[in-house]
Amino acid sequence: MAYKKKSKMSTKILFFIVGGILIAGAGYFFGKNSSQSLKDSHTVGSFVSEKTDSLIANKNDVKISNSDVVKEWEGLSNSDLYDYASQENIYLAPDFRVVLREAVDLTGDDLAEGVFEGNGGNSGVAFILVKGIDGESFVAKQKDREGVVYPAQLLSVGRSMVQETYELLPFENGFYTASLSFDDALGEFICIADGVNAYSWNSYIQLFEWNSELTLEYSGDVCR
Repeated sequence: MAYKKKSKMSTKILFFIVGGILIAGAGYFFGKNSSQSLKDSHTVGSFVSEKTDSLIANKNDVKISNSDVVKEWEGLSNSDLYDYASQENIYLAPDFRVVLREAVDLTGDDLAEGVFEGNGGNSGVAFILVKGIDGESFVAKQKDREGVVYPAQLLSVGRSMVQETYELLPFENGFYTASLSFDDALGEFICIADGVNAYSWNSYIQLFEWNSELTLEYSGDVCR
């Protein structure tokens, strides 16, 4: 009986020893895996961070100088300019020269826009080329007081009874257009209703947007 009792005790001791070894082994295994997982996670996170930083750096590497932009505007052929206009449904009468009227910063980014004038058939018409932040050039659009968006077309008309004109406003980053008609009683041109409309560049939506304050200011100048 004494032997049997000792045998049971030895069995229990052996059980606890084996159990302790298994628990210790499991703890080591999971601890090692957890440490490796954290290490792997840190490695992946560093890789993603480096790739993101690389993409941002590449985007910021796009450098455009104003002199290069002006040279580009000056170097555009008549065919190039007709292509830009036709892509935006701006009509230019065939076989007429399109000229660079002015290279001036109208968007406030220190890069000159190209203001090009051509023959629109019954009037002179100008359109504006803008150099985008991605280095691509595009025809500027405008958003009128009703919220309608379309390519900016600046008209020049000088008939006996009707006048259409425009003025570039580099200090206000925009332009205004004016429509006038001849008043026989007064013997002079007067503004038609809502005949003056001013636009300023909105960098968030990348177009010239109707500006109520500038419209009021220049209506006073043009329509006095």
